[in-house]
Amino acid sequence: MTEGPNLLSRIARVFGFQALFITVAVILSVFLVRIILEEVLVRRALELEASFFAERLVSDPDSSLPITRNLLGYVDGADPAPPASLTALADGLHFEVLVPEVDPELTHPVHVSALADGRRLYLVFRAANIDRLVFFFGILPLTAALLLVYLSGWVGFRLSQRAISPVIALARRVARLDPATPGDPLSNDFHEGEAHTLARAIDRFTLRLQTFIERERQFTADASHELRTPVTVVRGAAEMLAAEPHLSEKGRARVVMIRRNAQTMSELIDTLLTLAREQEASSPEPTLVNEVVAQCVENCAPLLADKPVTVTVEAPYELRLHVPRQSVAIVLGNLIRNACLYTGSGNVNIRITGDRVEVTDTGPGIPVEDIQNAQQRGWRRLGQSTDGAGIGLALSQRFCERHSWHLKLEERPDGSGLKATVLFFA
Repeated sequence: MTEGPNLLSRIARVFGFQALFITVAVILSVFLVRIILEEVLVRRALELEASFFAERLVSDPDSSLPITRNLLGYVDGADPAPPASLTALADGLHFEVLVPEVDPELTHPVHVSALADGRRLYLVFRAANIDRLVFFFGILPLTAALLLVYLSGWVGFRLSQRAISPVIALARRVARLDPATPGDPLSNDFHEGEAHTLARAIDRFTLRLQTFIERERQFTADASHELRTPVTVVRGAAEMLAAEPHLSEKGRARVVMIRRNAQTMSELIDTLLTLAREQEASSPEPTLVNEVVAQCVENCAPLLADKPVTVTVEAPYELRLHVPRQSVAIVLGNLIRNACLYTGSGNVNIRITGDRVEVTDTGPGIPVEDIQNAQQRGWRRLGQSTDGAGIGLALSQRFCERHSWHLKLEERPDGSGLKATVLFFA
């Protein structure tokens, strides 16, 4: 998935969360308005009305009681008589009292107060009017405000979408861009704003990258010819020199060193060229890992010529991979070569299972604190005097990353060597 749709979805989520937050705030506000109307305004209004009518009835016992759309009043002994549902109430304010004579379905706030002559005054506030007040002074204005917020949010989202749409289109174009064949400049299709600036920057970078790729291709073509030829000559001369019957033991040891280093240089050239060419990660013909391991062991034989080291291969399975043979050879070749190179005595064991290859040696191993650094380019163990550029494990790691393999280095449980595992199937 490209970054463009992600950006648009993030903006949509921001506006969505904002709308949700405002909706919840409005709903809470409506409830708050109702609470304020019932608990504060109605309570205060009934208390004032009760005080007013109590004083009026004391001064004029025959004065009329309120009978309005909002308020109904009753007094003991007067006509009409108070409903039975009211006479059972204690003095004070009562919310949600069902008065069937007023409304058989709704409950109402009722205020009961005692008069000086022993009678009681009952004031009933019609609940329907409370709901009407809540609607006109709470729900209606808040709903209008909510619709206005929704409308402004939608307009803001559409404007944001229009503003970032060129960037999204540019991101999709970049996702399909092939540096080797970039095609027409991106800036030809984006003429304004930030998208135009980004397109021009990407065009400049693509041009530099294309130049670099062409230069690298030329280098690999030249290196393939220029480096292989002298290495082949060195190896051939060393083999002819080794066949000389009168060569001294010291000279023969030097010839073995020349042959070994020429072989190492040849393999290193193959490795670097493979990396530079960016070969495909699949192969039409499956690679038999067992054969690659056998070839790697044979190539490492000169490293063990004068050392009491035994190499054993356990292969209860035939492991096949649909990747180029050279990739497998580079990864396993580096691991097996390192095991043979750094093991002074003992054994090197190679085990092939259904999904991995394990290379275990009895060499000095790698301290736990250095295992992560060992897979970095150029790392050398402190005090190490063996030949090499310190890039073998780094190259193996790069090839493992290319093919989604997992390379794991760990110290043997008894601390007497190193165990390297390549897991081909996660």
